[in-house]
Amino acid sequence: MLQELLDMPENADADEGKLKYKVETMILTGEDNAAKPLIGGINKDDRTSSDNDNKVVEKTMKVSANMYSICFFGLMKTNKDKFKLKTHDQMDIIYRAVFVFVIQMTFIGCILIMDKFDPQFTNDMAVNLCLFFSVMLLHWQCIGQARNGIYMMKYAICNPDEFNNPNVAFMMGLIQTFVIVLIELMNLSKCQDQKTPTAVISKFVGYASIMGIPGALHGSMEGFQVPSSVGKLILKKSRKTFVKQQGSMGISWLFNIIYCVCKWFYISFYYYFFPFLVIFFPLAKITYLYNLNN
Repeated sequence: MLQELLDMPENADADEGKLKYKVETMILTGEDNAAKPLIGGINKDDRTSSDNDNKVVEKTMKVSANMYSICFFGLMKTNKDKFKLKTHDQMDIIYRAVFVFVIQMTFIGCILIMDKFDPQFTNDMAVNLCLFFSVMLLHWQCIGQARNGIYMMKYAICNPDEFNNPNVAFMMGLIQTFVIVLIELMNLSKCQDQKTPTAVISKFVGYASIMGIPGALHGSMEGFQVPSSVGKLILKKSRKTFVKQQGSMGISWLFNIIYCVCKWFYISFYYYFFPFLVIFFPLAKITYLYNLNN
């Protein structure tokens, strides 16, 4: 069989070792396709199509439902046609998302203005245990929400033609990420000046409630079917390729920089190391006071 393959004109340039390996494979598998010519020592049926090299790998990004993501999906042209939304319906959804943002920022602003933040170390085992677990629990809740915002920003940058207003769609993702990080930072700062376990837990519950407002109020969308469309974003375009095509013109260039900063912050610091600020805050204060006294 090996000699027959060598004598075929199509296999004149084929490597003898590869042909021998092919023959042994056919004997072991019971195949009888010796008559099939080999090109470059590889059977035509075994070649990988060159189209696969140029094919863009699709990326699926899962997004959970809240007022910001509902607004994001409601701005898609396909969902507008699917659910027969009118322009004023989309504006209504945007107003609801903005109203939720105003509520969250009102709570955050009042806390920042009226409360004092004095992070310090408390030499109490019960307080520190409650502080550690409350910070970790809130961080686990915030990770998914922050990732939702980053996914929405990326999809809006790569697929602006799929939205009636891609700028507003991008801002929905940015708002969600910004609010989540700000709430967790306030929880880290405020819980450290509490003296009892009950106070630490109550602060955690309060900030978790503020964080959950967009998810709790999306049930008010009774007149719309848009919430049912929230789930997956299938990215078929590369962000870097799209940005190169657009160049430095338009607002997409600025949005791309904002997205890159948020993504780098999320990957390099926020995901793994953000809860460790609960240690850094009192440590920095103690170090500062020690150097000041000396």
